[in-house]
Amino acid sequence: MRLDSIATLAICQDQQSDSLIPLREVPNLPLLASVRSGKPLHISTVWRWANRGVRGRKLKVVRVGGTVCTSMRALMDFFEGSASLSSSSDESHPSRVTRSKHQKTIEDALNKLGI
Repeated sequence: MRLDSIATLAICQDQQSDSLIPLREVPNLPLLASVRSGKPLHISTVWRWANRGVRGRKLKVVRVGGTVCTSMRALMDFFEGSASLSSSSDESHPSRVTRSKHQKTIEDALNKLGI
């Protein structure tokens, strides 16, 4: 995995106020269990957040020896950024139902005009 040097620097700076969390331990964090109604988060989800990200935003990670780690601050930044991306993208991308209704309205108007 190729890690971004800016993300590494940001996580290292976080260490003054935040401790490193190995990615394998992120699914066991009490915060995530309470948000997911007690359901465990799969480790592959955490790796996907770090590698591919969600809607262009990746979880910041740093490799310490052979262990890939993140911090609580990086997790919170990721969640906040993903939530803001989600709310803004919902407005710009209508749902399939909304598009279908809009398309039907356009087709009806064209049929009335005989086109």
